[in-house]
Amino acid sequence: MSQSTKQEPEIVVTFTGGLGAQILSAAVYFDLLEQGQNICADVSYFKQAARTATVGNKGELSYWNYELGQYDLPVTTFPTSKHKKSIFKRNGPRVITDGVDKLRLAIAALRKPKVRKHFPISISILEECRKINGNNDCLCIHIRRGDYVNVASHLVGDMDFVFMARSLSKFVPAVVVISDSEVAEEIKKNLNELFEHCSFVVGGNPHVAHALMRQAKYLICSNSQFSLSAALLNEVGQQVFLPTKWFGESESDSQIPINEICRFQMLSLS
Repeated sequence: MSQSTKQEPEIVVTFTGGLGAQILSAAVYFDLLEQGQNICADVSYFKQAARTATVGNKGELSYWNYELGQYDLPVTTFPTSKHKKSIFKRNGPRVITDGVDKLRLAIAALRKPKVRKHFPISISILEECRKINGNNDCLCIHIRRGDYVNVASHLVGDMDFVFMARSLSKFVPAVVVISDSEVAEEIKKNLNELFEHCSFVVGGNPHVAHALMRQAKYLICSNSQFSLSAALLNEVGQQVFLPTKWFGESESDSQIPINEICRFQMLSLS
């Protein structure tokens, strides 16, 4: 009598959020697939109509469109489970949802060339980036505001970005600021005094913004998955700066995987 082959337990990776969050989820998916895991995806999030939350409505969430098609990854790249749901937890799959475990897996995955190759920057996007940065070596700053203020447990202060930029202004002639809402006048004034060329990209194509960050010689991130995914995919940067604090006290454990990939922190002299 032949012995049946035992099938590996099913693992489900959930996909939610905007471009950065989707990249992190896809990275986990591809890495586990490469390891030979019995992997599938939960893409039910994209059945909801996309909408942008009203800034100031505490707790109100935005819902985002599927964005990975730009990398030739249609949503069908990530097959969903064919198994029927069971009322018994022990018979159910392992589900990797947003949180510490997924973040740790995503960071490890995006350090692997086989995973990174799934997210190439297209020629058309590169051309758009050159129009913005003038093909200069530049510092790129990502400031997350907009609807993020509704749900963030911590926001990096405006002047924190300026202080970091000041320390880098002697190394590059240009700065590109990426933001999802209008940049504060105080930031604009200070940066214009520090750099020969200043560009401010507000909203627009998220793939252009993400690619600008991926190509920056120096990158100052906000505490967002959009920033983190761009930082992990940046292969030309000499220095990438991540915020020391990403979350409020109630979510402090969530930043452990981020702290683990940082070797030094910046001393504030202000």
